[in-house]
Amino acid sequence: MSSITIKLPTLNEPLISFAKLLDSTWIGAVPIQPKAFCKEWNCHNNTIEYVDWYGGLRVIGYYILEDVDRYIAILHSIVMTYDNKLIDITPFSDERKYNIFCISKDQTPDYSTQEIISYKIGDAKMDVNEGSFKGISL
Repeated sequence: MSSITIKLPTLNEPLISFAKLLDSTWIGAVPIQPKAFCKEWNCHNNTIEYVDWYGGLRVIGYYILEDVDRYIAILHSIVMTYDNKLIDITPFSDERKYNIFCISKDQTPDYSTQEIISYKIGDAKMDVNEGSFKGISL
């Protein structure tokens, strides 16, 4: 039985192309700062609750993971704080420190759309490096 190795991708041309296909306006690394009241797999409600309590804006988009031959985009919500910083407040069981996140052009919540999107990239294997932490406007 083969195992699936999913990791955080590096910002590169194939990933930027994928973000454009997702109709994104920005892609970059967003730090994960889980809040005590937040539940894993409950990002949309977590962000609504956070914004109600602390202010800021809910931001809808996708976080992206990389498998051996494809990118996987998962519909997700994060927060833009009152001082314009992007943070991911939802905890992840693998305790990752950031997500590669792309902001959707359409910020209207629509949960009837495809929540997980897969994009074949070939056999390239990439590692996260310092360059991954820059955000890119698309």
